[in-house]
Amino acid sequence: FTAFGLLLSVLTALIVLGLARIESFNGQVQELTAAQSRKIGIVSELFLANGQRSAMIDKLFAVEREEERAAVLAQYQQAVSAYQGAVRKLQELKVTGAEHDARNAAIAAAATSLATGDKIAELLVRGQVAPASELNLTQAVLVDSRLQETLYLVLEANHTRTAQAIAAANEGMRHGFLLLGAGGILALLAGVVIA
Repeated sequence: FTAFGLLLSVLTALIVLGLARIESFNGQVQELTAAQSRKIGIVSELFLANGQRSAMIDKLFAVEREEERAAVLAQYQQAVSAYQGAVRKLQELKVTGAEHDARNAAIAAAATSLATGDKIAELLVRGQVAPASELNLTQAVLVDSRLQETLYLVLEANHTRTAQAIAAANEGMRHGFLLLGAGGILALLAGVVIA
């Protein structure tokens, strides 16, 4: 009976360890999914804020009267505030490796895009439509394109990092199933010995 009790104890320990490994995997996947959702949300927020900021610049081009321009400028400044908030959230992301490099490139591109937009808005407020238009058609298009490219690189690096982390967590789950399998084999052996 002592051997049988010992076998049951080992069997129970193996099953508990296996279930713990599987539960650990589930927790890791939930953490990874939540982190990925936060990063995607921040990148989406920056995409949206950049679009709103650009729309206000387009609106500044369309207005002709000074009082209308002042109202649109106030809207532009609100859009800039939202844009800067999204950039701050991007800066605060905890990232490493390729994600870190992609995030820093996106932050630099966001700063360049904002500076170009501010210059265009400044020219429009002073009534200098021709230089503002030239700047918008030459530099603004390029810097906005670069910003979008870097934001896609952030998402790509995040996807790669998440896939690697899930693969590592999956290895832990495989070990959990092996422990459960070993417990099952021991149970079968115990059944054979007892019978």
